[in-house]
Amino acid sequence: MMTFAPGQSTGQKAEAHEKSDQVLLMLEGELAGEVGDERPTLRNGDVIMIPAGAKHRFTNRTQNRAVTFNVYSPPTYPAGRGGVICGKE
Repeated sequence: MMTFAPGQSTGQKAEAHEKSDQVLLMLEGELAGEVGDERPTLRNGDVIMIPAGAKHRFTNRTQNRAVTFNVYSPPTYPAGRGGVICGKE
């Protein structure tokens, strides 16, 4: 899971998981996305699949927190890593 405070994003620029597909489910709030050349807006209940190697970035441009549930296949991060609070730009 990732939690985004208002104004927070996944990073300074779009980055890719070279060997893992990512499925992101919006649990709460809204995120502005950059996935390749697309600019999706994700809201509660939306799901997006990001293929391995696709550069992506998500930003909370609202005044409320945003929460996502993420699955990576194959796993990208070490086992036991808990939720992530995204760093502010």
